[in-house]
Amino acid sequence: MGVHYTTDSQEGERDVREVARELLTKPDFLARLAEVKAEVGAKP
Repeated sequence: MGVHYTTDSQEGERDVREVARELLTKPDFLARLAEVKAEVGAKP
């Protein structure tokens, strides 16, 4: 029906935060993130 319960969205957000928290501890991820930020920032 295309409808989600509020808790579906809340749990999805919680899961994404947990994944992001873990990724932000990984040096390889942080290096790639810095590259992407520089590339995006360099575009007009």
